[in-house]
Amino acid sequence: MAWYIKKTSLMSGVPVDGTMYKTADGHWTNVYENRQSFDTEELATAAAKLDRGNGVLLMPNGVSVAED
Repeated sequence: MAWYIKKTSLMSGVPVDGTMYKTADGHWTNVYENRQSFDTEELATAAAKLDRGNGVLLMPNGVSVAED
């Protein structure tokens, strides 16, 4: 199975249900087919986390990893 990173948009104008997907270039899109895919949950989780300094990696609020 494939894994991907998603979040709910803060903007009310996003079509459909407001779900945004992270792309390979680090941007967000509402087009499901343009999402970046990962082979494992661990790889997706690592890509979703942000370095907040001193090597501390945190998952941003509202961001999650889902299985395809």
